[in-house]
Amino acid sequence: MILQNTEQQALEIPGLTLIPLPIEETTAPFDLVLSMKEGRDHLVGTVTYNKALFDTTTITQLLQRFQTLLENIVSDPDTPIADLNLLTEEEKNQLTQVQMPAGVALSQKNLERLMLELGSLS
Repeated sequence: MILQNTEQQALEIPGLTLIPLPIEETTAPFDLVLSMKEGRDHLVGTVTYNKALFDTTTITQLLQRFQTLLENIVSDPDTPIADLNLLTEEEKNQLTQVQMPAGVALSQKNLERLMLELGSLS
């Protein structure tokens, strides 16, 4: 994850002005990169990923979970990170209806791991 939280300004040298231009990345330097840029009152994010490893559906699901995580952080900033949810209520309900083998109990952490595994199978 990359967070760009400093404003890029023009560099001025007597007789010369350099202005940073946005460059669109077309290849991922790593298998998965989330870049966030801070605006005045919002964040703007882009995702670059290895298309041989991830499909659009998986990336969309990851971003939805990231959004859920951020919403939970904002709604209750005192919650310990380990107690924050990645899953929406709808996803949790879907998982509770999955037939599990006898003797297997699902905890919140197991639910999240199972959801990620199920998402990678679709």
